[in-house]
Amino acid sequence: MKPIPRNTKTIKNVVLFLGISMALSQSLLADSTDKTTPNTKAKTQKLKAIDTVGVRVHTGTFENTLNIGDKFLSDTQASTIRDITQADSSLEVGGGSQIASKLYIRGLEEQMFNVSVDGITQGGNSFHHQGSINLNPAIIKSITVQKGYASPESGPGALVGSVKVETKNAFDMLRGSKKKYGAILDLGAFSNFGLDGSAAVYGILGKDGILGKTGIMLYYSKQYMPYYRAGETIYGPRGFINPKDRNQKVQSSKNNSDNLVAKITTQLDEKNSFEFTYNFMTNNTITPFAANVIIPTESPLFNNDLFNNQGSFKYEYDTDKFKANWNTYYSQKKLFLYPLDGQLDEHSTATTEAEKEEAKEHDDEVRPLNIAVQTAGSDLVFTNTFGKDQSTIKYGLNYQLIYQSLRNSFVSTPHDHTPEATSHFINRGREFANVIGGFVSLNYYILDSLALEAGSRYDFYNYVDKFNQVHNTNNVSPSVALVYTPLDGLDIKLSYAYSMRGAKPTDASLLYSVDANIDPKLKSEQAQNTELDINYGGEHFNLRGSAYYQNIHNFINTYFNTNPSDEHAFLKTNMPGFIEILGYEVAGKVMYGGFSASLGVSQQFPFYKGHYGITDSFELGAFTGAVLTANLNYDIKDWGLSFGWLSRIVLTTGDFNAYNLYFNVLESYQKVGYDVHNLYINYTPPKHDNLTLRLAFTNIVNRLYINPASPRKEVFANPSDGDVASFPIYEPGFNVKFSLSYKI
Repeated sequence: MKPIPRNTKTIKNVVLFLGISMALSQSLLADSTDKTTPNTKAKTQKLKAIDTVGVRVHTGTFENTLNIGDKFLSDTQASTIRDITQADSSLEVGGGSQIASKLYIRGLEEQMFNVSVDGITQGGNSFHHQGSINLNPAIIKSITVQKGYASPESGPGALVGSVKVETKNAFDMLRGSKKKYGAILDLGAFSNFGLDGSAAVYGILGKDGILGKTGIMLYYSKQYMPYYRAGETIYGPRGFINPKDRNQKVQSSKNNSDNLVAKITTQLDEKNSFEFTYNFMTNNTITPFAANVIIPTESPLFNNDLFNNQGSFKYEYDTDKFKANWNTYYSQKKLFLYPLDGQLDEHSTATTEAEKEEAKEHDDEVRPLNIAVQTAGSDLVFTNTFGKDQSTIKYGLNYQLIYQSLRNSFVSTPHDHTPEATSHFINRGREFANVIGGFVSLNYYILDSLALEAGSRYDFYNYVDKFNQVHNTNNVSPSVALVYTPLDGLDIKLSYAYSMRGAKPTDASLLYSVDANIDPKLKSEQAQNTELDINYGGEHFNLRGSAYYQNIHNFINTYFNTNPSDEHAFLKTNMPGFIEILGYEVAGKVMYGGFSASLGVSQQFPFYKGHYGITDSFELGAFTGAVLTANLNYDIKDWGLSFGWLSRIVLTTGDFNAYNLYFNVLESYQKVGYDVHNLYINYTPPKHDNLTLRLAFTNIVNRLYINPASPRKEVFANPSDGDVASFPIYEPGFNVKFSLSYKI
């Protein structure tokens, strides 16, 4: 590998050295997690009882785990995935508009992870310019992020980690209350710009007995945001920032969403329980065709309607020594994308048949789309606990089906510039994959102070692409870790994991074109992660550090360009070189009484073919400069008041030659940073604890900035065109959010 450029080398090496030698820690957001893990050792359970941010305990899994609890979400009035992840330096959300928001974990995109909501795997990707994680934070119970690699029971497709989201049920809503029913009404408004609100009703029927107790919850939320404005003040180098855009309404910032959740949870007895979940979500916005960037040569705006239906059924049998979990699910996501008629009002869409026919004359890259992405699957997990130290062995089976189809017209025969080798292909406009896998994992305490964690998955992928080519790929994913606890509160963990992911459907929007070719001999993607974690926690402080080396072989790049003179000639193929990533996370926290303060920093250093730096690549990642976070909190419990301050600073990278995976070339590259500062105030009257008032001031300094995790050198930005080929969307400027919550 070539050395890191001179102008960024010093600060990166110093901080990386601190990450290893000082063993500090990334602050975690587990402030409201109240569940105890059955296989947690007694001496580390004491740490988990501390109601703090940043405490890591030995959980019997070998991954670097982050927990985000509901208290943080409510205190910050989180309404987007960007709000959810803002306090962790290793997480970033790019895209600007909500429909385009993509989550990046350690610089890698959400498509590299196994993501599930209430056990429903969010498989498939409808459109590479849009995010695929749709969440409403109001009833989230917890979010668990596994970084670098995932535990074997996380399921197939977890190449570099996983994200697991659990929402609340009626029992959670009534926890700590003597009532059998209740309701919550939330109303909110924000100055930049819009309204939101939600309502939930819930209750528990029955009592302990033959039929047990059943909790029923119905939840609905609405958000309407006609636009938001960009900021005013500029941080650091101008980069892509255009001063004339200050405080302007941001193109594509409209968001109009609805979310409905229904849950039925039955506790038959102390051992048996089951839960049914149904979720329906809609999202409407008006954006450029590329929702996360503006391409000057493609000016038409598009109406985006996203509909998401999903449901799951979960059964659990739980005793002291044995647990069985069965989960089955189905999800259907539909995306309707139509260009607006430029002669009509900006909010008009092509609704008549004549307008739709005219719209179909657009170039293939800006044509109307009617996309459906469906996933279904079932997971069976068994857990046996044994020995005086509560060692565990887990094993189980997984099945997943991914089906993607294009409902409107599409190109079925090749264009002239399609390689002759593929001229006989006929595009079916649909793809599907079956994934069958199994796993086993062991958590065994060799000594009181030494634990071995080992496991492996086996997965078989059967993928039939739009040209009716069959891709059968399979491999094993072993992992091992040693956790050494020399004294109470100190854990030292060294881990290694090898993960595989077979070929499967990815970007459904490319189903329309036969020119987006597919290599007939796709191979499995492979990732390796070697990591050192050192954690120390005390009554009033905790420290943690992580240093890791990761590589990814056979990355399947859907947008590799085989003909630089034709920007539409894509080839889905395994990249010939392998990607290497060095990274660290460093943070610490102190807390005393109602006061707490934390600092954190993290960064990733990507390499490809020995060259430092990789330009943004859909379905892979978007790397930024070092990220620093600072969080201050002060609770005055007697008054029912809490104050929070959160700062996030992303440093500008040096200017260097980075590798463009689309065109297989080096090009000049720099990522411009930003800083954002937020203030949160929450008030619950001590004598009326069913009422809560919340006030948030976000982006207080009113920064005009672009998140560096938004695509800069995206797929149409041919190096010969320079930086004007695409322009990322601005993030929101200063915003005041107010909400009132009333509980019955």
